[in-house]
Amino acid sequence: MNNFMLEHSVSPQNTESFRPSAQDETSITLQWNRVSNNVRFVLQFNGTETNISAPDGDGAVTHTVSSLTAGTNYKFTLFCVFENIKSSGLQLTAVTAPQNAQGFRKSEQDETSITLQWNQVNNNVSFVLQFNGAETNISAPDGDGAVTHTVSFLTAGTKYTFTLFSVFENVRSSGVSITAATAPQNTESFRPSAQDETSITLQWNQVNNNDRFVLQFNGTETSISAPDGNGAVTHTVSSLTAGTKYTFTLFSVFENVRSSGVNITAITVPPNAESFRPSAQNETSITLQWNQVNNNVSFVLQFNGTETNISAPDGDGAVTHTVSSLTAGTKYTFTLFSVFENVRSSGLQLTAVTAPINTQSFRPSAQNETSITLQWNQVNNNVSFVLQFNGTETNISAPDGDGAVTHTVSSLTAGTKYTFTLFSVFENVRSSGLTLTAATAPINTQSFRPSAQNETSITLQWNQVNNNVSFVLQFNGAETNISAPDGDGAVTHTVSSLTAVTKYTFTLFSVFENVRSSGLQLTAVTAPINTQSFRPSAQNETSITLQWNQHTVSSLTAGTKYTFTLFSVFENVRSSGLQLTAVTAPINTQSFRPSAQNETSITLQWNQVNNNVSFVLQFNGTETNISAPDGDGAVTHTVSSLTAGSKYTFTLFSLFENVRSSGLQLTAATAPINTQSFRPSAQDETSITLQWNQVNNNVSFVLQLNGAETNISAPDGDGAVTHTVSSLTAGTKYTFTLFSVFENVRSSGLQLTAATAPINTQSFRPSAQNETSITLQWNQVNNNVSFVLQFNGAETNISAPDGDGAVTHTVSSLTAGTKYKFTLFSVFENVRSSGLQLTAATAPINTQSFRPSAQDETSITLQWNKVNNNVSFVLQFNGTETNISAPDGDGAVTHTVSSLTAGTKYTFTLFSVFENVRSSGLQLTAVTAPINTQSFRPSAQNETSITLQWNQVNSNVSFVLQFNGAETNISAPDGDGAVTHTVSSLTAGTKYTFTLFSVFENVRSSGLQLTAVTAPINSQSFRPSAQNETSITLQWNKVNNNVSFVLQLNGTTLNIEAPNGNGTVTFTVSSLTAGTKYTFTLFSVFENVRSSGISITAVTAPQNAQGFRKSSQDETSITLQWNKVNNNVSFVLQLNGTETNISAPDGDGAVTHTVSSLTAGTKYTFTLFSVFENVRSSGLQLTAVTAPINTQSFRPSAQNETSITLQWNKVNNNVSFVLQLNGTETNISAPDGDGAVTHTVSSLTAGTKYTFTLFSVFENVRSSGLQLTAVTAPINTQSFRPSAQNETSITLQWNQVNNNVSFVLQFNGTETNISAPDGDGAVTHTVSSLTAGTKYTFTLFSVFENVRSSGLQLTAVTAPINTQSFRPSAQNETSITLQWNKVNNNVSFVLQLNGTETNISAPDGDGAVTHTVSSLTAGTKYTFTLFSVFENVRSSGLQLTAVTAPINTQSFRPSAQNETSITLQWNQVNNNVSFVLQFNGTETNISAPDGDGAVTHTVSSLTAGTKYTFTLFSVFENVRSSGLQLTAVTAPINSQSFRPSAQNETSITLQWNQVNNNVSFVLQFNGTTLNIEAPNGNGTVTFTVSSLTAGTKYTFTLFSVFENVRSSGISITTVTAPQNAQGFRKSSQDETSITLQWNKVNNNVSFVLQLNGTETNISAPDGDGAVTHTVSSLTAGTKYTFTLFSVFENVRSSGLQLTAVTAPINTQSFRPSAQNETSITLQWNQVNNNVSFVLQFNGTETNISAPDGDGAVTHTVSSLTAGTKYTFTLFSVFENVRSSGLQLTAVTAPINTQSFRPSAQNETSITLQWNKVNNNVSFVLQLNGTETNISAPDGDGAVTHTVSSLTAGTKYTFTLFSVFENVRSSGLQLTAVTGEKFHIISVL
Repeated sequence: MNNFMLEHSVSPQNTESFRPSAQDETSITLQWNRVSNNVRFVLQFNGTETNISAPDGDGAVTHTVSSLTAGTNYKFTLFCVFENIKSSGLQLTAVTAPQNAQGFRKSEQDETSITLQWNQVNNNVSFVLQFNGAETNISAPDGDGAVTHTVSFLTAGTKYTFTLFSVFENVRSSGVSITAATAPQNTESFRPSAQDETSITLQWNQVNNNDRFVLQFNGTETSISAPDGNGAVTHTVSSLTAGTKYTFTLFSVFENVRSSGVNITAITVPPNAESFRPSAQNETSITLQWNQVNNNVSFVLQFNGTETNISAPDGDGAVTHTVSSLTAGTKYTFTLFSVFENVRSSGLQLTAVTAPINTQSFRPSAQNETSITLQWNQVNNNVSFVLQFNGTETNISAPDGDGAVTHTVSSLTAGTKYTFTLFSVFENVRSSGLTLTAATAPINTQSFRPSAQNETSITLQWNQVNNNVSFVLQFNGAETNISAPDGDGAVTHTVSSLTAVTKYTFTLFSVFENVRSSGLQLTAVTAPINTQSFRPSAQNETSITLQWNQHTVSSLTAGTKYTFTLFSVFENVRSSGLQLTAVTAPINTQSFRPSAQNETSITLQWNQVNNNVSFVLQFNGTETNISAPDGDGAVTHTVSSLTAGSKYTFTLFSLFENVRSSGLQLTAATAPINTQSFRPSAQDETSITLQWNQVNNNVSFVLQLNGAETNISAPDGDGAVTHTVSSLTAGTKYTFTLFSVFENVRSSGLQLTAATAPINTQSFRPSAQNETSITLQWNQVNNNVSFVLQFNGAETNISAPDGDGAVTHTVSSLTAGTKYKFTLFSVFENVRSSGLQLTAATAPINTQSFRPSAQDETSITLQWNKVNNNVSFVLQFNGTETNISAPDGDGAVTHTVSSLTAGTKYTFTLFSVFENVRSSGLQLTAVTAPINTQSFRPSAQNETSITLQWNQVNSNVSFVLQFNGAETNISAPDGDGAVTHTVSSLTAGTKYTFTLFSVFENVRSSGLQLTAVTAPINSQSFRPSAQNETSITLQWNKVNNNVSFVLQLNGTTLNIEAPNGNGTVTFTVSSLTAGTKYTFTLFSVFENVRSSGISITAVTAPQNAQGFRKSSQDETSITLQWNKVNNNVSFVLQLNGTETNISAPDGDGAVTHTVSSLTAGTKYTFTLFSVFENVRSSGLQLTAVTAPINTQSFRPSAQNETSITLQWNKVNNNVSFVLQLNGTETNISAPDGDGAVTHTVSSLTAGTKYTFTLFSVFENVRSSGLQLTAVTAPINTQSFRPSAQNETSITLQWNQVNNNVSFVLQFNGTETNISAPDGDGAVTHTVSSLTAGTKYTFTLFSVFENVRSSGLQLTAVTAPINTQSFRPSAQNETSITLQWNKVNNNVSFVLQLNGTETNISAPDGDGAVTHTVSSLTAGTKYTFTLFSVFENVRSSGLQLTAVTAPINTQSFRPSAQNETSITLQWNQVNNNVSFVLQFNGTETNISAPDGDGAVTHTVSSLTAGTKYTFTLFSVFENVRSSGLQLTAVTAPINSQSFRPSAQNETSITLQWNQVNNNVSFVLQFNGTTLNIEAPNGNGTVTFTVSSLTAGTKYTFTLFSVFENVRSSGISITTVTAPQNAQGFRKSSQDETSITLQWNKVNNNVSFVLQLNGTETNISAPDGDGAVTHTVSSLTAGTKYTFTLFSVFENVRSSGLQLTAVTAPINTQSFRPSAQNETSITLQWNQVNNNVSFVLQFNGTETNISAPDGDGAVTHTVSSLTAGTKYTFTLFSVFENVRSSGLQLTAVTAPINTQSFRPSAQNETSITLQWNKVNNNVSFVLQLNGTETNISAPDGDGAVTHTVSSLTAGTKYTFTLFSVFENVRSSGLQLTAVTGEKFHIISVL
């Protein structure tokens, strides 16, 4: 049988829908329908063929042809191929998109347009410009230049984004975009708001949307930021020239684009004038002067509320202006403004005053030899004075009160005439001045003295003054005239017939031309002889025997000072007397006892006797002086430098005024010494063992702790004493006090502070871990316990915490992913606890290359590099975590996150994890693909474009729109609404298909398709054809018969059918609002699609304004007012055939317009039209009149106290008047005749100023009005009376009327103007230069505004003159006789003394008047005032001072003595009695004392140790008492060379030169006084002060003593040596340093530390704790000896020694040398043969002896746990001191696993299985010499591992090691075989 095969080939069909689906500049994507899965394709173009495989699915086939040329036509042929047979093929022409235009930029901008420019592509490429959702087609250019296009009708100050597409054959380029802004509008209301000399402040309204402003002036520009708010903008231009005109241009700027700008002109204020000053002043005017500014600048002068205009000067000189009619002595403030073009300068102020008036009553009031006292009336409290005489001037301040001013001119020449000129001065301006002549009195004589005295006479002697001066001698009330001498010698005069032992006071006056000098007083006496040798001869406690003629005074009080005065008596008259002071002996004290005892001193105590009794204490042959106590308590005294445990006997004497009592005895003993070396010898957590040296076998001890005491018996032997204190609290510091006790007396005691060991802390744990650090946390023990942290062989000290929380410490610089072991010790007072251990690991590092490797709509696959086989991962996102195991292999790790939301951005955080510790983490953001959008639809269509709309997916999803083979990228929308996109350059009425893709993070959705059509074209010639107030008729051309129309207005749509004919279409819109602008939009409509529409604006006519009325009128203008229509309606006002355009108003109020230049009193008719968009309303009419003119000559014609008559000229017969006063109006009819109009206003208030306003009135319209001020007459004042009178003046007083009423005073045909008073009190005025004793009549008028009252009359008289020659004529101790000249027979007298007055009748005869004042006090100064009296009016009065004789003083005694002076003391007589002291033939005048105490006087320049006799006289007003005598001595001199000669810890030896053999010494220190006898020989004196305190500064004062008188004393300060420090010990040691510690001595004691021949100075410590000092740079493991000295004031203590060693160095090469499951052998290098070791681990320590040889040291630690990590610390030890230690971590080998077996086998692999050991043990599998590392498993099950690539049927031996920390177990072996491979052959 033959088999045949027939093959028939049929060419395949062509595909369908061959089209371009996308085009850009370099590629075209072609699309066609598939034929079947077996048909492939061949694409031909440009002579090449491309094979395209048959598609797998059902969709269209796409192919992109790339590397094409932009803007080029390509022809493609597509063949279908089936079994290598092509179809006939389809051809397609498609173009690439053109290139984008280059150089796309803005070339010009204004407020409403932007001109764009770009380079053309070529002549075939046109353009599409997009902005604001619209597109504009721009034809391809003809030429080669740039393309320009202006976009107009834009909004000012707005930013626009323009996108330009190149278009070639309807294919657009990708497009380029630029942003450009229109220029902003100019601002409004640009104006100056403030100006000064150097700046102009400009103001304008801000503009919306602008960025800033630019201000141009003078060729400069200033940029000004736009304000934040809505208010006006202000800007100050400074540094301008004063008085200058400037032009400013202001531009608004938006996006660096300026507006067209607005201009204004403004000027600066002119400068102030310079040198504004007063140039002349008198009582009523001030002339002001200033420099002119320039010839164009005038001035305004302000003062007192008025202004004066002063024209600009013509020339160059200064300007002067006189202000007159001013008040004398008044300060005025003037303000001067420069004025330029009505702009004033800031102004200058000047204060100037008028000259004051001269004073009155300038006269001398007192005169003596060297001075003249002048007196005058004050002007007022503000006027001072200048007094001129002898070419000098004296300034005299303005007085405070109201009285006369007095001034004494001193340092004048006696008996000389002087001329004085007195000026009143106000504010440095003088009055014209007054002149006065006055003379001084003559001088007193000199050397007035007694020259001889006996019992009955005294001869007086004095120097003559000159041959013209006579004398008057007064004594005992009589005067003796003594002629002027002829010659030059002294004058003598003997006063005889005197009484023996009598004191006389003489007063001598020099007399020249009947003027007496002030006088000299002299006292001389006759006295009996005092007795001699008045002295005490014996004293005891109850009596003193006095001797002159011996007399004993008994029954006295012990310890009391008595003063005795002895008088000589002759016929019952005593002598002056002698005083003597003597004392009785004091009593013994009571209660003499010891009050305190210590080792070296006993404090004694006794009751004081009284504050005057001191004490002497005797013991061991010495005496100590103890001062009398100040207070009332017991007296204590400490006797020091005693021997511990010794008995002493003391004797105590009371001492009063150097007299001792009989004395008391007392025995007392000292305390024993303290023990030494009190120290802790052992401490644990609950007890401290104390140790100290015994004192001796008889001394026991008391130990104090926490308020309790323990008695410890005296020890039997010689060793140290130990005592254990138990039941203590761990970590607590205790203070122990130990007293030595002997016979119940304790030593001072020693204190010791020691602490118990602290407890371990709790909750030691890691609190935070990162890659390089671990933060550890534990509970604090308490605030006093610090910590030491050990790890890796190092220690860290951690301070005790301040607060209550846990303690944290961060260990840094660690290795990532590593396990560490830490040991923590609690430390209290350098004592450590047993310690806690903790193991913690650092975080691993982050992985690398964390990235998304794949994404779809619901999942993202992440990929990253592994860290290592032990590091797993945690992935966080959306609040969840996923654990990802550590990878087995070496490749990248991948993980897919599914169930995600499409189009969503996710943030993933990936942590590496080691030992449950995470790394810091890496973040990654990745997105899923987006969904398609919804509601894809056309939202708008016009003739050339279709606007598409769709729902946004979200704000992050953008879009790609495909149509006609092109794609457009559309950005993700900003807001929540639908997305719109306009496709332009379309053909009207054409259907288009659009495909829309959602795009999120460059990923597209599957896409949606939409078909839409374009709109028809708009109609043409759309315009208004007619308008009225309520309708507008519109007209336009038809499009065609099928196109209807829609008309839109104000939201209303009107449908208009398509017209039938060919003409225009008209349509009337009615029911509109008048004066309103309407916008109409007309759409062509075809098949329900509207054209883009065209709009026009048309308006209706406006309404007339409402409220058209006149709002004000005056003589030449009428102001009209009406309501505005709205802000857009302006107005036209017609009057008398003229029209005025009035702009539309800005605000909301009424519109006002003033028509000026009218005729007064005329009626006018106005017509007002509203205007809107050049259309007028029908208009309104209004009639209004102008006001009449004001009248003339408005004036007051008559005034009285209650009325004012006003007068004015009439205007005409039709004009009436209105008179306004105080808010009321009076209507006054138009007058009939031609004369003036008068009107009387009555019922007014007297003395009041009234302001009247008079209006002319015509047809109820008032003129502007005239004002007139007039006043009523004032009332008379009240209480007009004289308030004071003297010889030449009368002071008048009356009540003021008010502050505005002044006065005129008439008398003797003259008038005086008196200003209105300022205050509320009475007015006073003094009329001076009157005649004494004369009657005057005064008339007083009140004056207000130059109007006088009727006046009041008053009669008053002047006082009589004072008498002359008022003087004392006789004085004694109890009376003074006064004498004066009579005035006349009618004048009596009043004598004032001490507030009482005596009336003395007018004398009958012509002689002098005498009057005796008796019952006076001795030694007292009295002041008498004598007034002349006439008709009950007193003269000014004369004063006279006279004195009585004084008494002798009492208690004349020495109060202080030193080497060169004696201070004398006596009781004062009174404050007015002075004294004269005589000694050695000299006299000293001593002033009367100020206070009440005793008088002291120091006589200096005396010789040391010398006896002096002093005589003291009391003196009152130059009169002496009889005198007292006193003998006293000076103190000896101080010793020389007082100095310390030796010092130790308890004593200082002092040394000084002796004075002489008779001078002893007193040494004072610390309140103790030591008496030291006078030395016998001539050498230096030495004295040792013992029992002192170590390290203390003492001040010693040494007095020389002669006859119980001490020298002034000399002091030195010196110190004892300090104590040695206690507790000198080592506190810490390391390899190179030793820290020493000792107790401070005190804050003033520093230290010197000696080591190896060098010394270190250590400052005194500030605080209370122990002193520490670290000695560094030492050699490890070496013994050192230190010596420590205490140092105080450069004096060292004896010193302490201490031996200490440095720690040895750590060993080297500390390492494990062998490990198995139960032991680790450690090995290290020895240090040397003397250094042993301590090995710490697990809280135990092992001591390892120092090695004998040189090799390494080994030590095996056994009984360990397999697979465990151990930390060992190794310390080198030398002399029990450890090194810092080394740490080593080593592990034991892990155990072998169990159940090692094969679990599965095939031909090429064996799967092995075994039990895990634990999570930390990994494995190594050995096979055939290779090893495989197998990670530690995570879970609990068995471990499996498959070994592959084996040979079938082969036996393999496997060895499995457990591995922990790189240490292997001993291993297990297993043998297993692979299966055999069988070949099955099927035989058919």
